Amino acid sequence: MKRPVPKPKISGDASRLILRRTVVLMALFGVAVFVPLIMKLFSLQVMQYETLSQLAADNQTRISKITPPRGTVYDRNMNVLAVSADVENVCIDPNELGLSGQDLDAIADKLSELLDVSVSYMAEVERGRTGISVKMLIKICDVLGLSADYVLFGEKRCGDEQRAQRIGRIDSRYLPLLDGVIGELLALNRE
Repeated sequence: MKRPVPKPKISGDASRLILRRTVVLMALFGVAVFVPLIMKLFSLQVMQYETLSQLAADNQTRISKITPPRGTVYDRNMNVLAVSADVENVCIDPNELGLSGQDLDAIADKLSELLDVSVSYMAEVERGRTGISVKMLIKICDVLGLSADYVLFGEKRCGDEQRAQRIGRIDSRYLPLLDGVIGELLALNRE
C-alpha cells in the first residue's frame, strides 16, 4: 500500500505572493485586452465622427425601389382581385422631426426646388406673410404626399392613404364613373 503524499504547506507569505502575482497578471491581461478596444472606440466615435455620421445619414436617406414579388391576382373567373402597383408615399412633418433651424432651411430649399418656386416665397409662406393658392396647395400635397387637411390644419387622416390605394386598384373601366361621381360631389360641396 502506498502512503499518501503529504501536501506541502504554503506559508502565509508565499500564499500572499501567489495572490499578488495572480492579481497583477489578471490586471495586465485586462489592460492588454481592453486598451486596444478603447482605442478603436475612441477612433470611431471621436476621430472618424464626421465621416461616419455622413455615411449614416446617406444610408438612411437612400432611395430604393422595391418591386412587389407578385403580379395581378385573379379569381376563378379571371376577374382582377388585386393588382400590384408602384406607390410612393413620402411624408415630411418638421414638427415630428425635431430639426434645427439650419435643417429646416435645407428642407425649405429642397421643397422650393420641388415646387418650382423661389426660396424667398417659401420663407414668406412659412412666416405666414403670404398665402398660397389652391393650385399651390394641391402641388404641396402631391409633393409631400399629405392630405390638404393635414397641410392646412395639422390633422392626420390615416384613411386618406388607404383611400388613395383603393382608388389606385380600381379597374380602369370604372374610372370614368368614379370621375363623374367625384365631380358631382365637388359641385354639391360648392353650393
